[in-house]
Amino acid sequence: MIKRYLLPVVLVLSLFINVGVIASVVSRTAGDLFGDKAIQHGHTALANHLELDTKQLSQWRSNEQRFLNELKNSWEIIRNNRELMIREIFSANPDITEIEALRDEIAEQQSIQQHVVIDQLMRERLILNQRQRNMLEDLLINQYPLASIEQMMIRED
Repeated sequence: MIKRYLLPVVLVLSLFINVGVIASVVSRTAGDLFGDKAIQHGHTALANHLELDTKQLSQWRSNEQRFLNELKNSWEIIRNNRELMIREIFSANPDITEIEALRDEIAEQQSIQQHVVIDQLMRERLILNQRQRNMLEDLLINQYPLASIEQMMIRED
């Protein structure tokens, strides 16, 4: 049985895998994920892949900027709460209630992010024709999911 004081540590370690590791890997591999250069590259690469026409590209860019801004704001909240939670865990007298409150805030932001992504995909779906939707669907299904980082960390070589 896990002792009461270990439960928050276990929860935080799980949270690190879901947030910290992912954010670290993304930031190392993608540089400034939300910078102008990354946004422009993302637009261009995906637009080229989907073969968007001029009207579609205009709609896509309009939707994408709002989407990226929402994610950026949410990631900032998660990053701040994560830092506060880590500091609390390693403080002289960790407050379990505070740690749990911060964990709950992070989980809420992650839920918001999931809704934002789904809403964005639904908007994109409306812009695309059937062939392009199929292409995007295949791309999303076949891309290496960031959540698999957890599996990489625990897999046996």
